[in-house]
Amino acid sequence: MFFTSFLLVFLAEIADKTQFLLLAFSQRYSLRSILFGMGFACVWLNFLSIFAASWLHHYLSVQDIQWIAAVVFLIFGFHSLKIANKEDKKERKLRFIWLSVAIAFFIAELGDKTQVSTITLAAQSNEKAAIFCGSFLGLFLSNLFALTIGKVLLSHISASSLRLLSAAVFFGYGSWSLFRLYPMSQLQIVCYCLFLFTAAFFYSLWQERKSS
Repeated sequence: MFFTSFLLVFLAEIADKTQFLLLAFSQRYSLRSILFGMGFACVWLNFLSIFAASWLHHYLSVQDIQWIAAVVFLIFGFHSLKIANKEDKKERKLRFIWLSVAIAFFIAELGDKTQVSTITLAAQSNEKAAIFCGSFLGLFLSNLFALTIGKVLLSHISASSLRLLSAAVFFGYGSWSLFRLYPMSQLQIVCYCLFLFTAAFFYSLWQERKSS
């Protein structure tokens, strides 16, 4: 069951949204913080999938998860537009940056196909420890592989473009979660996008003036 769960989760995670989110984080945070946060989230995700899935769904509905995810990633979208300076980097060393990564990763993966796959395997077998280890390694290594390849590709892009790309990923996922939770008409979607674009544009200008 170890190899089965590893292969199933590894393949299911390829090109998943969390891999793009980790790439966005990699433009602002150290690789060590990202790996630690990702590992921490993977442990708890697989623990919930195997041992506490029924408890989780009793207290959190799918709508709750989508709403939390939308708010968190819209906030991260604005944070991505912030221009880093030396003081910010010093402050980050004193903060639990890995915890921000872990929370974002956890929320993005909660209820995703990889967690459903792990729950299904656990329900069909008594080899809980093997499934836990296989699912953990599959989830962790799949994202590590994507993060490594992505870092190489993104190294040829300017810092300003990377900030915009990171913000777009976060805004896109946050908005997608909102649209699933609250269906909108075409006019409402257009108005929402215009409002978000305007807010992000002026926030970006404000950050540039602060850094100059």
